[in-house]
Amino acid sequence: MEKNNFWILKKDILLNPFLIIEVLSPSTADYDRGTKFMLYRSISTLQHYILIDSRSYHVEKYSKNPEGNWVLSEFRDLQARLFLENLNLEIALTDIYDGVEDIS
Repeated sequence: MEKNNFWILKKDILLNPFLIIEVLSPSTADYDRGTKFMLYRSISTLQHYILIDSRSYHVEKYSKNPEGNWVLSEFRDLQARLFLENLNLEIALTDIYDGVEDIS
């Protein structure tokens, strides 16, 4: 499918997102990290792409640096704090996973 058609066919897409957060499932994790993120990187307004693993305590934060390169930061410690610089927002992994059961 051509990139432009992808965006036209999706009716539930925000046109100028600054931040996108995905909760990974076993069936979509590879697509979310690969093809979908490749498409998302073409959105000029996007600054942060956050992937939250649904099976383990693992959060991946991709942030666009001033040079336009995407930088990965990973968080696996529940005491870790995720900071979104452009939003001046900080959130602990304990808050992200609050109420989630059966995670290793």
